[in-house]
Amino acid sequence: MSISSLADKSDQELCELIMNGEKSQVSAVLEVIYIRHYLSIEKYIIQKGGTENVAKDIFQEGMTAFYLQVKKGNYRQESQIKTYLIAICKRLWYKEIKKRKPRVELSEKMFEPEEMNFNFINEEPSDLTYEVFQIFKLISEDCQKILELYYFERYTMQAIAREFNFSGEQSAKNKKMKCLKYLRQKIKTNLTKG
Repeated sequence: MSISSLADKSDQELCELIMNGEKSQVSAVLEVIYIRHYLSIEKYIIQKGGTENVAKDIFQEGMTAFYLQVKKGNYRQESQIKTYLIAICKRLWYKEIKKRKPRVELSEKMFEPEEMNFNFINEEPSDLTYEVFQIFKLISEDCQKILELYYFERYTMQAIAREFNFSGEQSAKNKKMKCLKYLRQKIKTNLTKG
């Protein structure tokens, strides 16, 4: 199968080929995804202080993670491939940056808003971002996943309820709020240390 024959395929069709296609088809699909999305990832990483080589490494790692998610049936196509891949690569980029940055002390004023804003994922990386990610790792894996799905991958409460086998949308919303409250407590605890 040629790359040109895949150019007009939808995300769903590409995922079906990854799941069920022959090795040559899968390779061609991955190349199409690379062609469609690499430059936006590279541009983002370079804008955030990375290099072209780092961007290539992160994109390759992100593509591998995406491929494995599709093969395992974990990618449910509730978001576009581009959105999903960008979220993976941003997380990988932040992990890369975190390795290079020292921990910093947080200020209480940084968390005054009533609803915690997770839009910092799209902003310039800062010491605060690294610290929040470190604190985020202290909460349970289920809470991490729920908050990631809701805030980063923009899943609906209904989709999260299905993902976690909750009885309904309200149960998912309650769990998300408990997780968010627990995360805030962890941040507050960290602010008062030292």
